[in-house]
Amino acid sequence: MDRNSTKWPIQPMAFFPAFICMVVFISVGILNTDALGSFLNGALDVLSAKFGWLYMLVALACVVFSLYFSFSKFGDIRIGGQDAKPDLTMWQWFSICLCSGIGTGILFWGMGEPMFFYAEPSQASGLVPFSHQAGVNAISQAAFHWTIMQYSMYTMGALGAALVAYGKASNFSVSASLSGLLGEKAAGTVGHIINGICLFALCGAVSCSMGAALLQIGSGLNNLFGVSEGKLLWLVIAIVITATYTFSSITGMKKGLSFLSSLNTKIFLGLALVMLLLGPTNFIADIGVAALGDMFSTFFDKATVTNALTTDQWAKNWTVQYWASMIVVAPLIGLFYARLAKGRTVRQFIAMTIFGPSAFCFIWISIFGGTAIYLQSSGSFDMWASIQANGMQNTVFAIFNQYPLAKVFIAVFLFAIFASLVTYADPMTSVLATLSCKSLHIDQEPPRTLKLLWGGTIGTIAYLIIATGGIDGIRGMFTLIGFPLMFLLIGICVSAVISAARYFEKGAAMDSVVTPVEGSCTRGRLGSSAE
Repeated sequence: MDRNSTKWPIQPMAFFPAFICMVVFISVGILNTDALGSFLNGALDVLSAKFGWLYMLVALACVVFSLYFSFSKFGDIRIGGQDAKPDLTMWQWFSICLCSGIGTGILFWGMGEPMFFYAEPSQASGLVPFSHQAGVNAISQAAFHWTIMQYSMYTMGALGAALVAYGKASNFSVSASLSGLLGEKAAGTVGHIINGICLFALCGAVSCSMGAALLQIGSGLNNLFGVSEGKLLWLVIAIVITATYTFSSITGMKKGLSFLSSLNTKIFLGLALVMLLLGPTNFIADIGVAALGDMFSTFFDKATVTNALTTDQWAKNWTVQYWASMIVVAPLIGLFYARLAKGRTVRQFIAMTIFGPSAFCFIWISIFGGTAIYLQSSGSFDMWASIQANGMQNTVFAIFNQYPLAKVFIAVFLFAIFASLVTYADPMTSVLATLSCKSLHIDQEPPRTLKLLWGGTIGTIAYLIIATGGIDGIRGMFTLIGFPLMFLLIGICVSAVISAARYFEKGAAMDSVVTPVEGSCTRGRLGSSAE
């Protein structure tokens, strides 16, 4: 069957409400930006104040579920069948997992975020700004936000889908991830509503990430060529990026995404290595090791921080907001991750999707965040003043400008931002198109026309977000949408456990192609792909 066949019609109950709501939302944002921004920021304040603790618990629960799958008998399940072979090499798998999960996250926030925590540590921590411990905590806190917790959410969103997606008649969608809990209802009206909500949430999430990239690329071009930042420059950048990731999505995962992810990962590694050698190497190593110890020794403190008995609203402005935005995309990035799981055991899958990207992100933040803190603490450059004057998006360019060959590094980094966004938006465009279809198997690509539609929509919304100044309000939107999706994510976690348990309980009676690894502890042999 043609993987890019266009014979699958759209699912109207999922597609039209989501698409119409997105159009209405953007229209209101253009016509009355201030009112919409006030509403969304108000929602952020209320939900963070009332339910910030719940966001913390849901994120922590994903870590617990991941550990449970890793160390239980369920870790032996081979996804795709006993004889299933992986479609990707280990390097391709790692690079796609890394790039599709990062987006512009550690490139935009992960670079300047440590400086915020160094200069303005949370009131709950009791740390003195610009102190030694504030510097160590700054690296560990930023790394905490962008490593294990984040990828545990994505991984659990993936396992819920992967454990049912390779069944002979399975419908590849977010709602199918709830089959363990909902049974046949997951493919009915309830499932369509869930997929529709996820369509709206994902489109907004990817657009916001792309909006951040437009700001950072614009700032980089200003540093490199003196080009004035503004709406025209952002429009040109948006058109180029949108055309690239949409074309990449149409060509299919192995052709477009695999190549870009591999290239981008090599660029990331090259930039990190060069900065480590040119920068304050000993300082980076010292603060990195100290931050690693601090992150693990205070892991549960960081995972459960709230605004209780504080007046600075730090938890609301940082961790709660991060978890809300990651919860929004977790079932959807997970849906894409599930397509990479074939031929791997659950334990191998968890190791790759959590610890592979987490290790890279920690090293990246230690190098660039450590360099920024060194420049500030040594008096070489007032990084904090630069951020206050030019915005967080200028942090990395300010760092590069302190070293030789700054223009070369900036040019390479701009390409890395561009490629990183493409490798994030490419699979998300495919996921949007997949959720819009009535029925699609995990091995089938959604229609090209739907990829074109959603690819263009993401680019348009991203530009409008920046052009109308609505990026702060979008954060409130993520928190608002993230509230019901918290329950969806927990439902997926529970459903994954139920689905895995049923495979072991029913053994050969299960009509599925997901099987435990030969030699593992089972109560019966499950179906294989050859059956």
